[in-house]
Amino acid sequence: MPEREGAEKKPSERIVVARYPSCESVCAFKFVIIGISAHFLFSLFLFFLQFSRSFPTMNPKFYFEMCVSKCYLQVVMLPSTHLHRLARHLNLQSSRNTWVLRRVFQPEVTPPGCIQKNPNDFHDYQKYEVVEFETQKPAGPIKVILLQDVEGIGHQFDVVSVDRTLARKDLLLSKKAVYASPFDLKHYADMKTRMADELASRIRIPYELKVVGRDLQKMVVPVKVNMENEWTIDKKLVKSSLRQMGVFVAENTIFLASKPISGPNFDIEAKLFRFYIVVNQQYIVPMLGRITHISVDESKQMISPALTTPRDEELARYHIRKEFPLYNKSNDFTEDFPVFEHMKEHAPTTSQ
Repeated sequence: MPEREGAEKKPSERIVVARYPSCESVCAFKFVIIGISAHFLFSLFLFFLQFSRSFPTMNPKFYFEMCVSKCYLQVVMLPSTHLHRLARHLNLQSSRNTWVLRRVFQPEVTPPGCIQKNPNDFHDYQKYEVVEFETQKPAGPIKVILLQDVEGIGHQFDVVSVDRTLARKDLLLSKKAVYASPFDLKHYADMKTRMADELASRIRIPYELKVVGRDLQKMVVPVKVNMENEWTIDKKLVKSSLRQMGVFVAENTIFLASKPISGPNFDIEAKLFRFYIVVNQQYIVPMLGRITHISVDESKQMISPALTTPRDEELARYHIRKEFPLYNKSNDFTEDFPVFEHMKEHAPTTSQ
């Protein structure tokens, strides 16, 4: 393209983008076409010799037409393996790659008032060296604006960086997020300002507390008691039982019912009972324990049921209702707080 006179042009040190189709797919397609062409020509030559020997006095034009039709049938009736191979190579999509190049010899600066010379007219100016092959570099995360609260990622109107696959296959397709373009950044920032009061009134449970609560609620803690000596289930016994399950908590975060459970009593063997654990003085997690009598005498050992999550029928048998964790923004659930009585009235029956 001709340049404007009098304009001072600086030579470019980098050729930013150079694209080309994948060599593998192009070469494979060329080999297939060359193979079919060679097969066609060789068959044409053989059939021409055959017809010329069989009918020496016939018109050569007739020879040629017969040979072409015969060769066409021969090529069309190729073995199925060759046809499948051809179809597979024809279906290959060319991949586009990005190279960043730099001139080996830099063109001179065009003096003011002169017309810039075309760099392609000089052989040295057409030599390039590779700066980087961008296709080999990972694309990295992508920034999106969340249109709703997404667990484990962020809250509504948050600008977050997420994996490209997650963004394209989940967040963007399901309209949970949009690209963080300059227009959308301003648009949703204004919307966030207008909805500030509504967003502040929402109860948003931290993701870490949700994960801890789910893991704890999956457990049925076996509380092992002696079948010969007297015992009473207290916080220390529940704490040691949790430790055997790999859960370490302080005694002041465990809350039991006011009515004690004592024994030995084989009528309550395998009985479920409710207790609570408070996390960060904000999150009350309902948990289940199962009484299991044990003895040092192996001949007196009892068979205990599997520690699986009980069904609603089994909970109703022990007068236990299904409960979900309760969250409070302020740190009200201290050691002196009546957690058991509070959950009887305010325990959620659905997941928050």
